[in-house]
Amino acid sequence: MAFAWKRSITDENRRGAIEVSGSGKNPGQGTPLGRKTRAMGLSPFFGGLPGELIESLASLGLSQTHGPGQTIFGQGDKALGFYMVASGQAKVYLLEPNGKERVLHLCGPGDVFGAAAVFNPGGYPASAEAVKQTETILLPSQGLKDLMARNPDFSLALFAAMAQKLIELKKMIEGGEKRPLPRLAGFIMGLPAGANAPVKLPATKAKLALHLGMTAESLSRALSRLKAAGLIEEGKAGLRVIDPARLAKIASGEASL
Repeated sequence: MAFAWKRSITDENRRGAIEVSGSGKNPGQGTPLGRKTRAMGLSPFFGGLPGELIESLASLGLSQTHGPGQTIFGQGDKALGFYMVASGQAKVYLLEPNGKERVLHLCGPGDVFGAAAVFNPGGYPASAEAVKQTETILLPSQGLKDLMARNPDFSLALFAAMAQKLIELKKMIEGGEKRPLPRLAGFIMGLPAGANAPVKLPATKAKLALHLGMTAESLSRALSRLKAAGLIEEGKAGLRVIDPARLAKIASGEASL
């Protein structure tokens, strides 16, 4: 879930915590405010904003640490604000009536979640949980609203980002109606990878299966079929797309295996 306004976060940063190297003058590099400012500046969500505005946002932010499996917020909880992952990984999910967990988003360093709830008096529409040891920055609702009132450009950017979230969610729901093979192909096509570069899966295969709305066995079979057809390779460095044109046709349903 990346909203690349003007900058994009590197794959290296996405694999772990957002790097805090750099030579910012103000605030101090070793201060909590300095670390939050640099982390937010490297996020695709905030990276295109002016430095002064990023610093203002960072000054509002509250750093939090969550252990593996710890709930960050529950569905229906009063919205305290929205969160950015500084390190680790969080999942946003719904519990279906049958008790099955439906993962909506897997959020890594630089990703933001819970933004829509800032304007929803009904609270958070889904739950969020740390997948592993995770650090987040909470941006409180009232402080954000005050900042938006003073900065129309930030308001427009925030609404544009939330609109993009809705588009991604719609695509995911539509993808859930497809069979496992095109669903997986579409997911792989959407992963951030350079030309001929391998890309790491953003979660374990078990969690990825949940995210895609399929069983772990269905995911393994779909991966095996894509590899056997010569469309992808899988190695220690991650997945590499060999035939993007054909994989795209599998994803869209124009072709089959």
